Amino acid sequence: SALIHAATMVTAGVYLIVRSAAVFNGAPDAQLVVTIVGAVTLLFGAIVGCAKDDIKKALAGSTMSQIGYMVLAAGLG
Repeated sequence: SALIHAATMVTAGVYLIVRSAAVFNGAPDAQLVVTIVGAVTLLFGAIVGCAKDDIKKALAGSTMSQIGYMVLAAGLG
């Protein structure tokens, strides 16, 4: 149950961003903000993941980086 809840909560935000694509078509500045946030998140997650020695923390950084990729893709359309 906790695993399903954790997996759902990680991707729920990305799903909501993708579902509100019509809003971003009308507001290009908001789409730019989502794109920038996604790019910063993926870079930060990758750097944090590479810098950690603990496998759990490295996996958390990798997850953050992958979510950044998803947000970046949603921002790019």
